[in-house]
Amino acid sequence: MTNKEIADAIIRGKKKSYLARNVKLATAIRVAGHRLGGVLTARAEKKGWRLVTSAARVWHKKKVVKRR
Repeated sequence: MTNKEIADAIIRGKKKSYLARNVKLATAIRVAGHRLGGVLTARAEKKGWRLVTSAARVWHKKKVVKRR
C-alpha cells in the first residue's frame, strides 16, 4: 500500500490504526493524510509509531477577511 492509501484508510475508518516502523515513514503518511483533508496523530510506541485519526480537519481554502 502507498502512503496515500494507508492515510485514506485510516481517515475513512476502514483501518483503525497503522504501525510505522520509523519516524520518517510516519511523517510521510501524516503528510499524505493532511493533503486528503484529515489529520493523523502519531504516538510513539516500543516498536515504532502508531498512526491514528484525529477529530481535527484541514481546510485548504483561505478564510475571507471582512474589512470595514
